[in-house]
Amino acid sequence: MPITTRTQTPITTIPSSAPGTSLAYITIGGIIAVLAGTSYFFFDASARPIVGYIRTSLLVIGILAVLIGFTVGYIGRAARKAELPPRDATSPAVQP
Repeated sequence: MPITTRTQTPITTIPSSAPGTSLAYITIGGIIAVLAGTSYFFFDASARPIVGYIRTSLLVIGILAVLIGFTVGYIGRAARKAELPPRDATSPAVQP
């Protein structure tokens, strides 16, 4: 029977999806906020009040999406640090 040794496997094998999610929220929210914000300068809302409501709603949704994106990015960076093994566990003295 051959002697087999265990290989050291990484503790985290699946990377976090937080950076991609954060980038998507920031990008989509930024586009929505810019489009809704610029429509205030180019279109008159006094003709139809519902248009003003929709523009304001889209502007708020875009700003909130950007804020959510920044928050998800911050949480993702904190989670990445939490996923790493403690320094004591990776020192050469502990390795078998």
